[in-house]
Amino acid sequence: MPWLSAHLTIVASGFVAMVTSALILRQRRTPQATLAWLLFVVLLPYVAVPVFAALGFRKSRVRFDSVSFDPSPASDLHSRMMQNYGLPGARAGNDFHLLPGGEAAWAALLVVVASAQHRLDITLYALEDDAVGRAFCDAVTERAEAGVAIRMILDSVGALRRPQQAIARLKRAGAEVRRYSPLLHGPWGGHINLRNHRKMVIADGAQLWAGGRNVGAHYLGPQPSPGCWQDLSYRLSGPVVGDFN
Repeated sequence: MPWLSAHLTIVASGFVAMVTSALILRQRRTPQATLAWLLFVVLLPYVAVPVFAALGFRKSRVRFDSVSFDPSPASDLHSRMMQNYGLPGARAGNDFHLLPGGEAAWAALLVVVASAQHRLDITLYALEDDAVGRAFCDAVTERAEAGVAIRMILDSVGALRRPQQAIARLKRAGAEVRRYSPLLHGPWGGHINLRNHRKMVIADGAQLWAGGRNVGAHYLGPQPSPGCWQDLSYRLSGPVVGDFN
């Protein structure tokens, strides 16, 4: 009976749209964003529901401990806030260098990579397929060939245009290279819009390069680049680096 199949399809579609709308209303968004999602579901439910399933869910708060704010004296405020966030307290014996320029950030990055004698841990959002990205991979490959254990995590979206051949050489040298949140995964593998934007290179748990810059000519390099992205990086050494592992 065609009419029954059509009726059940309409009912099922309405039910799914209603559940999706309820989920949208339960999540914390601006009124404009909430209204936009609801209109999307009403006008184009067959498109909106799959898009919401892939991109609409926000980070779940139940995975994180709540942060309490203790009305302490001003002198203790920073220390107590760090403790409430689960961060370690201040310690002596560390060396911090701010790297405001792309050339300085590139030079410091190579120094940290070259300093690794036992282990090199790398996590990046974007690793560009250009001269800078390939040169970085070559520097890491040299350490892998010298017997240094290499672990690298790249974001699947940010590093979509990664230097494939350079990474293949790095893997052949013994490095372990993984992608964070692949675009194709099972229904419980995470959401496409939850990306890994960390940029850190850690050598032997003692030297750290980090900040806002990705590895590519748009962010840093041996020569000044017109239109280069303006950002900050830093180099850190000392016992505090162990907290980044």
